[in-house]
Amino acid sequence: MAFEWTGSAGTGDFSTAQNWQPSAGAPPGPEDLARIDGAGVPITGTGNPNILYTTKTVKFAGHFTAAYGNPVNAKQLTLLPGAVLTTPMVHFVVGIDGAAAPLIGNMKVDAGGTVAIAGSHTPDNYAILMSELAGSTSKLVVEGPEAIVNGGNLPMSVGQAGAATLKIRDGGVVNVGNDDPLIYPWCLVIGNHQGSSGVVEVQQAALIARGQIIVGRNSTGVLNVDAGGLVVAENLSIGWEPKSEQAAQSGPVVTTEGIGTVTVKGRNARLIVDNQLEVQHMGIGSMAVEDHGFVSAGVGLVVNGSLSLTNGTVDTLAVGINGGGTLSGSGTVIATQGIANNGGAITANGKLILVGGVDNPANAANPDVPMMIVATKGELQCFGALTDNGTLSLQAHSVASLEAVEAGQTISFDGKHAKLVLRSPGVFAGKISGFKQTDRIVVEADVTSIALAGSVLTVNGLGNTVIVKLQIAGAPPNFQLAQSGFPGEITAL
Repeated sequence: MAFEWTGSAGTGDFSTAQNWQPSAGAPPGPEDLARIDGAGVPITGTGNPNILYTTKTVKFAGHFTAAYGNPVNAKQLTLLPGAVLTTPMVHFVVGIDGAAAPLIGNMKVDAGGTVAIAGSHTPDNYAILMSELAGSTSKLVVEGPEAIVNGGNLPMSVGQAGAATLKIRDGGVVNVGNDDPLIYPWCLVIGNHQGSSGVVEVQQAALIARGQIIVGRNSTGVLNVDAGGLVVAENLSIGWEPKSEQAAQSGPVVTTEGIGTVTVKGRNARLIVDNQLEVQHMGIGSMAVEDHGFVSAGVGLVVNGSLSLTNGTVDTLAVGINGGGTLSGSGTVIATQGIANNGGAITANGKLILVGGVDNPANAANPDVPMMIVATKGELQCFGALTDNGTLSLQAHSVASLEAVEAGQTISFDGKHAKLVLRSPGVFAGKISGFKQTDRIVVEADVTSIALAGSVLTVNGLGNTVIVKLQIAGAPPNFQLAQSGFPGEITAL
């Protein structure tokens, strides 16, 4: 049976029969639909209808259980402090009213309010879905200490068919999981189907995801982790589906593509991925780590798209940069098992610190274009061996500070006033090319003299011991020892 809220009793008590139409048989029970088209006062007490449906402006201040689900077509539904809503499903903007259904659904969980997903769940269905109707908009805000959305270890879609936003702020917590056997292993999809868009923002709050997060499945998805925000997931992929064009029987060609963007920005902004983080699956994906933001990927980080740092940190076991992928900016990348450049590009803009060996091969597609560059006024510090047969290009006023360098590597001075620092000169076996009058090589050892013989510049130390032999590619300049002692500095006349 369907009941409509009237509030005729002059109170907000859910269980008062006179607040419902019809009043006979009220309040709504486990077999009934309870419809609240706006309420002038907060709804209090307790209630357990089958479906709890809201439109317009409604505030909950009691404890309510909806056995089947809670459709949110409200302009604003608010759970006040202490309010509890328990239900198997919270779906935003559903078609209960057919063509007359409002294309908006907004919900706010205040400090101390709780949404608990519990009860019978239909497989292959998101427990929390935003939003159901195409062309609709929805927003869920979880804000304040102990503002909680407990997803019952079931999945959530933000941007199912319309435009949706999830904001978790100032102590709020949202947790989701992948217990649905058909949606598994996904626990959160941001930007799911064609024509939708999804945005998730986490600031001074937490999003805990047991399973895989997809940012931009077949539409546009955005995940922003701001100052004090924490996002934890088992796996995360950005930009899922490839570009696809489908011709309908009538109308224009429909183009779909997964486009995902992740930004981790601000002090104590943290993205923690237990296993693998993939920047661009088959669509378009990018990730920015900025302003002391921190990203951890327990097993590895795969970069097929754009990974940029601006004073941010990435910590993982291994990084793979594949064809078309880029790692650029300033900050720190820690990869204890190494960074493999498999046809991508690494560019230091500002100060970029790489901890772990770097495999830097030659550019097979275009041998004259290096795949590792220190940009103008940039600085690269490598703590680990530089291996393979590629080229490290130093642009104007740039600095590269290196440890071990394999024989196949070439350090190319491609701009004026470039500087190469050899922190472990005894294990430098690469070649030097393009060295000019304005350039410098700093040798971190006690240097007493240098001697050029053919294409080899020998750097000597105390007792005429050989510190390093530098292989010079091309016609060598007139080298001079501008500074002896520690460190030694080599220039050219």
